[in-house]
Amino acid sequence: MNDFIQKGGPEENEYDCLSALFDDLYAAAALQGEREAMEIARKFDVFNTVDTNQGFVCIRPHGYPGDFEIIERIYKARTSSDPMLLRWDHYFHSSAGARAVRARKDYCIELFDRVVRSKASPARILNVASGPCRDVFEFLSCSRDEPVLSTSIHCIDRDANAIEYSRKLLAPFLDQVSFENRNIFRCRLPDTYDLIWSAGLFDYLEDKLFVRLLEKLSRSVAPEGELVIGNFSNRNTSRSYMEFAGWHLIHRDGDDLLDLAKEAALSGFLARIDQEPNGINLFMHLARHS
Repeated sequence: MNDFIQKGGPEENEYDCLSALFDDLYAAAALQGEREAMEIARKFDVFNTVDTNQGFVCIRPHGYPGDFEIIERIYKARTSSDPMLLRWDHYFHSSAGARAVRARKDYCIELFDRVVRSKASPARILNVASGPCRDVFEFLSCSRDEPVLSTSIHCIDRDANAIEYSRKLLAPFLDQVSFENRNIFRCRLPDTYDLIWSAGLFDYLEDKLFVRLLEKLSRSVAPEGELVIGNFSNRNTSRSYMEFAGWHLIHRDGDDLLDLAKEAALSGFLARIDQEPNGINLFMHLARHS
């Protein structure tokens, strides 16, 4: 690892070698516990600065992993201006996890577009754990025809900084987008929605909370509406790299997701599993019958 650091990060032809090293480092560190693993990571300068994306993950300046700012950095493929750090950011963005997050944004935009064009009346969308709202911004920016212009989107996030950031980003569309700074488990959902979308929350939830939130959100799906949730799959080959920096997700396969839907005992819903092109971020679609 020190060899990679001293020369300013890996070349592209060394990515597989570095990934294998992270597998070994995390396996060794995990034997000591999560906190000890992060302490080992922080000993390396490239994990101890927010100038690198992996350092940002490790330091958690917003207090939790996977915050809106790192997601936005991934969406925009942000890299350091420091030439000794640049190659580390290139490696970060080439990782399976980062590629899946960017593909998730594209998946969201296509899903939103399909839903709003399938409705005879203006579509209502609920975006749970909405983060930076780059996906919403790109969706509303890509077309200004009537189905898109008439769509309303309500965004809920527990992080006030995420809400502030996304409100500024979506300033041109505030007639269509509303925001709520609340924990989804504690807020009331008085309305029903044609689509409820939650891209990056459920893979932080243990099974009991997963089922509980699934049940809650399902009650706010309109007839012929859909609830779509994302979850990282076990095919995430960058898992060791992420967890070495302290970014832990609960990885699940399609059968795991379907089993949790069955446990929630959702009446009148048909479940199916889809995925983004990398096959790393899965999406469970729960379509409600009228």
